[in-house]
Amino acid sequence: MSQRSYEIISRVERTTNRVLTVGTFDGVHRGHVSIIQAMMSAAEPSDRLTAVTFDPHPREVLGHEAISRLMTLEERAHFLLEAGINDVVVIPFDRDLAAIPARAFVREVLQRSIGFRTIVVGYDHRFGRNGEGDVALLRMLGDEDSFSVLSVPATLVDGETVSSSAIRRYLEQDGDVHRAATLLGRPYTRAGVVVRGDGRGRKLGFPTANMQSVDDTVVPASGVYAVRASGENLDRAPAVMNIGVRPTFGGKRVTEEVHVLDWDGDLYDSRLTVEFVRYLRAEQKFDSIEALVNQLGHDLKHCRRVLNSVP
Repeated sequence: MSQRSYEIISRVERTTNRVLTVGTFDGVHRGHVSIIQAMMSAAEPSDRLTAVTFDPHPREVLGHEAISRLMTLEERAHFLLEAGINDVVVIPFDRDLAAIPARAFVREVLQRSIGFRTIVVGYDHRFGRNGEGDVALLRMLGDEDSFSVLSVPATLVDGETVSSSAIRRYLEQDGDVHRAATLLGRPYTRAGVVVRGDGRGRKLGFPTANMQSVDDTVVPASGVYAVRASGENLDRAPAVMNIGVRPTFGGKRVTEEVHVLDWDGDLYDSRLTVEFVRYLRAEQKFDSIEALVNQLGHDLKHCRRVLNSVP
């Protein structure tokens, strides 16, 4: 993903043979894929499937709050292209853009700058100043300006509507990486660079790679996880990961530590990507080092059983 896979709106060539969709697409989850599938069905052979997205996240600009994202902008573009999109167009989001009325956003930004003949959106899509625009307004503008509008219903999994906010909640509040993966359509991943720690894990017989995040994506809830690790010398290697403050040793700062099963190599300064498979247990404080080491042994056995049962 080193080569940029999107274009800023100012560099985009306008053309009317586009089937367009608009959204933040954080996570590029199963609901987003349903929209892309509807775009494919609506497209003529010469059409370009085009996803218009925003950066930074609109809520971050309007709500004065940092938004934990499920993926970086580059990852978002990459997965949109993998799902079948031809062009990813990024609109820098700021307060000036937020103040544009809904009608003007469609006509001056989408039609005049990008162009399209069909627009496909989710059933609850809102746009324009204060979210005043909706599917009904799009249909009205489509009648006036001769473009088609398709609205895609919610994607349900076990009766639950798939959404980026639901996925974030499962990760951040519950550590339920299995349910998050079910809604995403693939395991949640997180990347970091391996930095030197205090070496305590190696002394205990469980050497760990201390992962320092390279972005501001969601950190799952504190606890112990069965994961798969990939990097320079690893390809989805079975591993156990601890996220937390290491209370047995009086820690205060949240760390992310990965112990790769049956492997002993040097990962320092390399990039590591972790694929979360299952939540194993909550982080806890032990009364003794012996009790901690005993529990770590149980964690490794539990981790092996889980990973052996999951492709």
